[in-house]
Amino acid sequence: MRFIVAILMLSVANAGEHKGTVLDVHDGDTVTARIELGFNISIVAQLRLKDVYAPELREEHGQDCRFRLLELLPVNSNVFITTLETKKGTPIKTFERYVAVVSFGGESINSQMIKWLEQKKLTGGAGL
Repeated sequence: MRFIVAILMLSVANAGEHKGTVLDVHDGDTVTARIELGFNISIVAQLRLKDVYAPELREEHGQDCRFRLLELLPVNSNVFITTLETKKGTPIKTFERYVAVVSFGGESINSQMIKWLEQKKLTGGAGL
């Protein structure tokens, strides 16, 4: 049984699309989600939205960015999560968060946040 669970847990590390549920929106570019692995097995992981560079919460407009992401991606939203991997097949992570594209209602939340941040002339941190 442990072997099967380990294999299923590794499946989230591989690039691919997974169903999930948003559990928390931490800031303007990080969410926590329950990710479905199949066979009624899921994991909880933090996801860093690919190419979204919002100010940190403690920085100017950081809270505004969090609230905007909450508007686009409410807690308990059912989403599709596409994780990314390196050419060697290992998951791309930053600060222990999986880098991912999150879609909700058929729309890329990443693209919507990038557009909003550009309109507001906001950015934070360096690119990945």
